[in-house]
Amino acid sequence: MRLEQIQASFRAAIVKDDPAAIATMIRADGIAPTARVQLHRNDYLVTLAAALADTYAVTRRLVGSDFFTAVAEAYAARTPPKGPCLFEYGDGFPYLLATLPGVRPYPWLRDVARFEWAINAAYHADDHDPPRPTPHGARPAATE
Repeated sequence: MRLEQIQASFRAAIVKDDPAAIATMIRADGIAPTARVQLHRNDYLVTLAAALADTYAVTRRLVGSDFFTAVAEAYAARTPPKGPCLFEYGDGFPYLLATLPGVRPYPWLRDVARFEWAINAAYHADDHDPPRPTPHGARPAATE
C-alpha cells in the first residue's frame, strides 16, 4: 500500500471513528492498535473544539465553557474540516447552535455566533487596495 493510501485510510478511521478499519496496519507495542487510533481521534476532536473556541469566543462565554466544549466536540464529530486551515473551520456551527433545545430560549445566540464567523472571515480575507476616490462629478476610470 502506498503512503498516500495509508494516510487516507488513517484519516477516514479518525473522521469516521472507526479505529478497527486500520488496526491491522498498526503495531501494538504496549497499546492496542485500536486504542492508539482512539488517542488520535480524541486529539482530533479536542483540536477542532479548540479552534471553534478561538473563533467563537463570545459565544463560548455566553453559554459557558462546559456546554460550549460539549457542543463543539459533537460538531467536530459530525463535521470534518473541508480544508487544512483551522481558521476556516466552523462555518456551520451557528446553525447547529440554533437546533439545540437548551438554546431555543436565546434565539439571538445564533446571530452572535454568525457575527463572530463574519469577523473571522473578514480577518482572514485577502487584503485589497481600497478604491481610489474620484473628484465630484468625474467618472471613475474604466477597468479592463
